[in-house]
Amino acid sequence: VVVLIDSRHGIMPADAQALNFLDDHRAAYVIVLTKTDKTKQDACRKLVLDLEKNIRSYKGAFPKVYATSADKGYG
Repeated sequence: VVVLIDSRHGIMPADAQALNFLDDHRAAYVIVLTKTDKTKQDACRKLVLDLEKNIRSYKGAFPKVYATSADKGYG
């Protein structure tokens, strides 16, 4: 499962609820940040590092967070 998170907002309550649902159902998933071109580069890097630390508490989360931008074509 790929969980898309808007990089401008980080994990919102509804996102956390979805992650908990996936954990409760023993699903494996990866978090992908979207719209990273709309976020300052330093803020995006910090968000990725913070998320990689925080997702350790989620059982099904892949330990790496990916950053993407459809507009800029990366990720």
